[in-house]
Amino acid sequence: MTEKVFSLAKNLIDACGTRNPREICRELNISVVFTDLPESIDGFYMESGERQAVIVKNGMDPIKSDFCLAHELGHALMHKGINNLFISENTNMPLGRFEREADLFAAALLIDISDPDFIADSQKIGEAFGVPQYILDVYFSEICKTN
Repeated sequence: MTEKVFSLAKNLIDACGTRNPREICRELNISVVFTDLPESIDGFYMESGERQAVIVKNGMDPIKSDFCLAHELGHALMHKGINNLFISENTNMPLGRFEREADLFAAALLIDISDPDFIADSQKIGEAFGVPQYILDVYFSEICKTN
């Protein structure tokens, strides 16, 4: 599954000419709304018919905000039609796979390993892009397989 996630991110970057999740959402006609949210929620993806939107918590640090937006964009592209909020509130179905895929997509979208300034210190990269360490571990192990 990680290969599909990486491929999706790469194709999107190539098609849109950017890694910036706000610009990509604009290009894909996905609305981005910044608003106050409960403390436990940084953002979520929603759709209604043909309309799609990513809702992001107001006032977050820009790095965390970009990671959240990229993560929710991952849900928009990979998990269309799946209502994670409903599932988590009303069923016992674990959402771990969906969340890991969205996190991995966000990492693949935001981190450019071809950048000459790329630093091989995953902790610094995680801080720079707001990517959780467990996702960086998966990301780098997969990158090593493909290079």
